[in-house]
Amino acid sequence: MDKTNQVVIYEHLARHEECMAELYRTFGKIFPETADFWNQMAEEESSQAKMLYTLKCRYEAGQGQLRECKLKSTAIQYSLDYVNQKIESARNGEITSLKEALVIAYDLENAVIEKEVFAMFEENSPAITQVLEKLYDDNLNQRKKVFDLIEGLKSGRDIRELLNNQASKAEHE
Repeated sequence: MDKTNQVVIYEHLARHEECMAELYRTFGKIFPETADFWNQMAEEESSQAKMLYTLKCRYEAGQGQLRECKLKSTAIQYSLDYVNQKIESARNGEITSLKEALVIAYDLENAVIEKEVFAMFEENSPAITQVLEKLYDDNLNQRKKVFDLIEGLKSGRDIRELLNNQASKAEHE
């Protein structure tokens, strides 16, 4: 794959993370009792977008090699369109339950696009490996947090209790 196309893919991936951050901020406004959770998720997505921009710059500077990417820019654009549509749906009052918002977040965090980032770089640079590991760890942590909330709500637990438990776990890690 040519270098220009890879750069475009990284730019699309970073924009995808920025859109996910906007979606999570929107969920925070719609579900104020969980605003801190959604705002934290949004901050993490913004941080991941910055990391992707860093990877793009390092790649452009010749500090890393890329594997052939199975992910196409049209697939990323399709997912971007989906996220933007969910933002509009949320703003228009069409996403009415916290559980629905969490399921959307989990599906996005678990998407192929999120996973493909880690397969793109050949880990031949310590600086790139460090960024990739941080991205990977952040993504796993986000998926786990969302999954735990969904499962807790399914079992009838109160959202405040679930969020307090997550906050306590985070303090002890």
